[in-house]
Amino acid sequence: MLVILFGVATVTFFVAYMVPGDPARMIAGPGATAGTIASIRHQLGLDEPLLHQYVVYMGRLLSGNLGISFLRKIPVSQAILQRLGVTAMIAVGGVVWELAIGIPVGIAAAWKPRSIWDRAGTLFALLGLSAPPFWLGLLLLYYLAFQHSFFPLGGIGHPLFWYLVLPTFTLGIGGAAWYTRMLRSSMLEILRSPYMQMARAKGMPNRILLFRHAMPNALIPLITMVGMDLAYFFGGVLIIEVVFGIPGVGQQAWRAVQVLDIPMIVGTVLLAAVFIVVMNVIVDLSYAFLDPRIRYR
Repeated sequence: MLVILFGVATVTFFVAYMVPGDPARMIAGPGATAGTIASIRHQLGLDEPLLHQYVVYMGRLLSGNLGISFLRKIPVSQAILQRLGVTAMIAVGGVVWELAIGIPVGIAAAWKPRSIWDRAGTLFALLGLSAPPFWLGLLLLYYLAFQHSFFPLGGIGHPLFWYLVLPTFTLGIGGAAWYTRMLRSSMLEILRSPYMQMARAKGMPNRILLFRHAMPNALIPLITMVGMDLAYFFGGVLIIEVVFGIPGVGQQAWRAVQVLDIPMIVGTVLLAAVFIVVMNVIVDLSYAFLDPRIRYR
């Protein structure tokens, strides 16, 4: 994990400096004089050799210091924490929608193949995977918020739950469609396996067959997807935050890219990498609880 995070920080740092543009000029504005730009560049340490800047940055990073944002003039860690709560709520809400829709629809489609439930689940998966999130978000805002005023038009307010329904649903619908397809395929394979046919021949009730024997095995690949989705969403969901006007980590990172706020860019990417590697470990350990054949010594 530490090697991966070190590599991510290193690559992101140098890639950010390879982007054409001058952070000092962008911060100073188009009408700034050369002396003003040079002064800002000196204050930010951008007049030092690139390798020296990298060594200084990594030294601070090892002590837990992500640096100072060029744009906001506050510590990067503080700026991220200010917006992480909103992004976390959207991330968790999106995963809840994915599971709440994807698991029941996938199970219903697999339990009775080629039935009306199976066809409806397949159609839902096709539509959910085909709909771009920004298009779906704008559509929901127009019909449910603008025309009928069922939900607020965006942003964050009170009651908080009401402001999160549309963005979390927009975020989760694509994952729910993917989970439906994946769970249906996994369940069909398990339900047709010899041990399931033997249990059915012995007269085991369908409820026990489905929830005690088929579900735990079918959920193993799903757990991997849930962990990765949650880690990815925690790193910032830019499209959702922009469409719904939510001040989250993704929107802040996009603004940092526009002005070449290098400490903020590296800090946000590093945050996403931390979530991904941590969730990878958690997902790997969770396999042992779902499948008794998997053990870690």
